[in-house]
Amino acid sequence: MKQPLITTWLVAFSCVSLVAQSAPAAKPAPKDYPAAVAAAFQKAYPTATVTHASKEVEDGKITYELETTDRGVRRDLVYLADGTLLVEEEVINVDAVPAPVLAAIKARYKTATVSVSEKVTTKGVVTYELQIKNAPVKTVELKADGTWITPKPAAKK
Repeated sequence: MKQPLITTWLVAFSCVSLVAQSAPAAKPAPKDYPAAVAAAFQKAYPTATVTHASKEVEDGKITYELETTDRGVRRDLVYLADGTLLVEEEVINVDAVPAPVLAAIKARYKTATVSVSEKVTTKGVVTYELQIKNAPVKTVELKADGTWITPKPAAKK
């Protein structure tokens, strides 16, 4: 009597394991964000896929952040409920970062290396946000001409 029971449990466990392994991860559905956001996203990025969506509050306004991929390019997009794009953050290769940005980082943090670089577009203004190693800070943001946004330079005495 014990043998059939053990066999039944093993078969059941194997089936559950196979189903769990083969089930694709749930992707955010347009129900997770307003139709206007879905329409604006589809129009601007017709070949992109939403991998994660979240509802957030920024500056007192409800926004929707969509983490996306498009032919290997990762982007985070922040929309208002009406479909207005507020921010686009695109992961880029460090080779695509303007030379003045890299020069400014090297001038301030001699041993720093860039681990992640993003091109950030907010209301048409492009900045570069970089995660760095071997420096007293982990993240910096600069304008394309190498002007610092964060961290601010130390005050002169």
